[in-house]
Amino acid sequence: MCSGIFRTSELFDKRRPACSKKIEHFVVRISKDCIFYHRYIGMNFISALSNQKGFSIISVLLVGTILSISGMATVTTLLNQQAVQKEVRFKDNVLHIRNSLLSAITSDSSWMMTRAKNAQMKCVSSSQKFCTPGETERLNIALYDAEGTIIYDSAIPSAGYRMDGTRCDTYSSAGDDSCPLHVSLKWRAQCANSTCSSFEDYISIHFVYTPHSKENKFPFNPANYNVVEQSRGQFGGNDSPVLICARKGMIFIGEKNVFNGQTSDGEGCISYAAFLGPRGPQGPTGPTGPMGATGMMGPQGYNGADAYCP
Repeated sequence: MCSGIFRTSELFDKRRPACSKKIEHFVVRISKDCIFYHRYIGMNFISALSNQKGFSIISVLLVGTILSISGMATVTTLLNQQAVQKEVRFKDNVLHIRNSLLSAITSDSSWMMTRAKNAQMKCVSSSQKFCTPGETERLNIALYDAEGTIIYDSAIPSAGYRMDGTRCDTYSSAGDDSCPLHVSLKWRAQCANSTCSSFEDYISIHFVYTPHSKENKFPFNPANYNVVEQSRGQFGGNDSPVLICARKGMIFIGEKNVFNGQTSDGEGCISYAAFLGPRGPQGPTGPTGPMGATGMMGPQGYNGADAYCP
């Protein structure tokens, strides 16, 4: 509107010189009003921008967004910590289970009760099943304490342990969160003579972990808790195969497994050399070092024979 007034004043100034002063006075007045109008609008606009009420809403939205992001990060961290703690507790419970089984196996009174309660463990002949030298079959046994209370029955396929380390009877190879851990206690004997008047017990312990839900499928290596087959007399050390191999300066990978062309021994141990890459070319000969200090003078030699002059 104001720009149109200025253009109209210019047109009258050119066509009617006599009216130019009046028009100039009128235009100056209108222009002042226009300038005042623009300043008023500008000030109101700036005032609107600086309105504290308007910015309080933006501030609330901004703070709310920051708190939401922070809250989500905190919840994620807490969930991760809970998952780690759950994994650590479970592995600690498995270690306690392993130690309790080993304790019962190494206890003479507990082992005598276990033999008495398992009918097939009564070896009376070297031709008897599970008692023959070189026997390939193994018997899943039930383990008892000295009072005859069952500790664990490996002969029951559904026997297992809960996440908290207590016994359960709903284990399934398909996966069950309420009973995800199964332990296999296998036994055989080696008779010293045909009547099996004396024999040596051989036992192995193997753990199997089959949870159902994704949150319980954290990394768990049963080989760290298994006990490879060995005579009962060797159980006193409570050694896992990892420790057995480490004591020999080797690494456990499982019995008769092959890695990089090398086969593990009867205890599942393999040399560290299997994990080494090919030997690289020999480097250049280094510079000769400084000459060492002069050594001590040796002892004086014997005098030779006197010279003979004819």
